[in-house]
Amino acid sequence: MGASNHCPAKIRRVGTACAMTRWILLKAVFLGVTLIALPAPQARQAGWGAFALDGGALDRTPPPGMVYVPAGFFIMGSDEDTDAERPQRTVFVDAFFIDKYEVTNAQYLTFVRSTRHAPPVATEAPPIPGHNLWAGNKVPKEFLDLPVVNVTWEDAAAYAAWAGKRLPTEAEWEKAARGTDGRRYPWVKEFVKGYCNVEGKGAARVGSYAHDKSSLGCFDMAGNVAEWTADWFSPYPGGPQKTLYGEDSKVVRGGAWDYLVNSPTCSKRLAANPRIRSNYFGFRCAQSLPPAR
Repeated sequence: MGASNHCPAKIRRVGTACAMTRWILLKAVFLGVTLIALPAPQARQAGWGAFALDGGALDRTPPPGMVYVPAGFFIMGSDEDTDAERPQRTVFVDAFFIDKYEVTNAQYLTFVRSTRHAPPVATEAPPIPGHNLWAGNKVPKEFLDLPVVNVTWEDAAAYAAWAGKRLPTEAEWEKAARGTDGRRYPWVKEFVKGYCNVEGKGAARVGSYAHDKSSLGCFDMAGNVAEWTADWFSPYPGGPQKTLYGEDSKVVRGGAWDYLVNSPTCSKRLAANPRIRSNYFGFRCAQSLPPAR
């Protein structure tokens, strides 16, 4: 008996079910609009990356101290500011978690004591009072809730790995700061004096500026301390080519306590040698979503 070109009905049903796991069924009524089923690649392009492409929802419950940033498109860059921020464009970012606050001295102290990693050291000569908040492996109690500073990119990456996290990409950082509606500042499109810690005398306790909060729930992204990201400083696709680009500088994002008013926009990019220590550089961590259950 020759081989059949047709599968038994039971196998066809199983095969159909398996194939359907590569579709995200969006057959639902949402705000009066019926969403139809889309193949996984098209669903990804539509911004439905909060769902596993092989079936099942991803776990979107953020770990303690982190916030969930959904997958989808957002406006990145600016055509109104520096060449490094050009061109403004729409970028897709997968879902991820990011720290609600900048990493504090208290958190970094636990890391130092657990791993015997070198503590932060101020590099100013002579030292500026108040800028080196550590005394060896100790931190005065009043500084514990301030963001850790005077850490290199390597220090920040080491802490993130120890914590089971990573540094955010600059696209992740910017989406967490400006949301999906193209905000120029985390709170709105216009700068409001007093909303964030800029033109100050030093870092403040994390989260103490209530208005410096993004729509996704992250604090201090316009002021307090600027933050290391995972990326090398390179031009955006289609942007102006500059000789300062290259794999010798990392991208630092966000405003800091010594920045000028109006300057800490969500799209602002700063290049810094990864080995530099600064009293206005700190960081926060990100984490990819766990696999579908």
